[in-house]
Amino acid sequence: ARSVPPPRATTRVDVGFTKLETDHMPARASREREIREWKRSRSRSDTNSTRVETLDVTEREPVFLKDKGDAFFRAGDYRSALEAYTRAADAERGAPHPDGVLVKILANRAACLLRAGHFASAVEDCDEALSMLHFESTDEDKGAVWPIEKSKAMRFKLLVRRADAKAGAGDAAAAAEDLATAAPLAPDDDAKRKIDADLEEARACLVPLTAVAARERGDARYRAGDVQGAARAYDAALAMPLDSGGGGAAERAALFANRAACHLSFSDHGAAHDDCEEGLDFLLRDAPFHADAASAREVAMHPERRERGGELARNTLAKLVHRRAAAAAHLRRFEDAALDYEAAASLATDAASREALERDAETVRAAGRGESS
Repeated sequence: ARSVPPPRATTRVDVGFTKLETDHMPARASREREIREWKRSRSRSDTNSTRVETLDVTEREPVFLKDKGDAFFRAGDYRSALEAYTRAADAERGAPHPDGVLVKILANRAACLLRAGHFASAVEDCDEALSMLHFESTDEDKGAVWPIEKSKAMRFKLLVRRADAKAGAGDAAAAAEDLATAAPLAPDDDAKRKIDADLEEARACLVPLTAVAARERGDARYRAGDVQGAARAYDAALAMPLDSGGGGAAERAALFANRAACHLSFSDHGAAHDDCEEGLDFLLRDAPFHADAASAREVAMHPERRERGGELARNTLAKLVHRRAAAAAHLRRFEDAALDYEAAASLATDAASREALERDAETVRAAGRGESS
């Protein structure tokens, strides 16, 4: 029979684990590597410090404070985000060796400051971040912190934000300069198109603005889906006096029609109705109409009178009456809306549009009957 070998000798093996800074958090959220690097850099500059850290790690480490700021920003709580980024920046400034974190913090804080309308402070943050980014990307002695592509992307972001801040502060020339610098750094075609459009608008602000130019800018913004930008352009044109490049009566009527469309997009139906009324007054009060907003339907329904001002006046009249109808319907002035839809139908240039407007008139009139019954 085969003999069984004796049991092997045993020994005790102690297994230890590296103590984590964030042992109370899951590994995926701990940011352990960033914290250790930050603590090592702090220890090199503060070896004699005996200060006791009493705050939780998430309340004192820059990377956690930045994460908090990011979360607040995404939630739209810009005041809390600004506070978190400021605390993160203050903490990160204690690190003697750059690691790129402060640049990101300043870039994000600049976005908060932009939202709050603090344009000068946003420019300062972008200035500091751009200066640090250049140093951290080219420091041959200590090694570049930023790879080329990431440095390029961050520089683009900072230049665009600084341009936004300068534009908000009224410095269109400086904004245009930053946008021109940022354009070659755009990461894709969509970003390049947007930068080119913003650059064109910034440069346009450097020349005397006329009502026609402002309207064209507003029209371009509206077609691009930037309704707020369009409304601002129409506001600028309508703020010009008639004798200072503000356009004639027909031009101002068209501006009111277009701004009314913006108000309808914002569901500001009262403002849309008011703009239509004022636009109709401008369009109709002088020759060849000698009318006003109250008699706009009569002009629209009268074949001879509606053709007196030519094609531009007819088209503007159609827009104003149609948009006044839409505003009146939302304001529950159903009979006024129905009459305006009928007037707009008489101005329609094709059968399909005419039939659609006639159906709208029937719909709102039925709504009025239902409400009164």
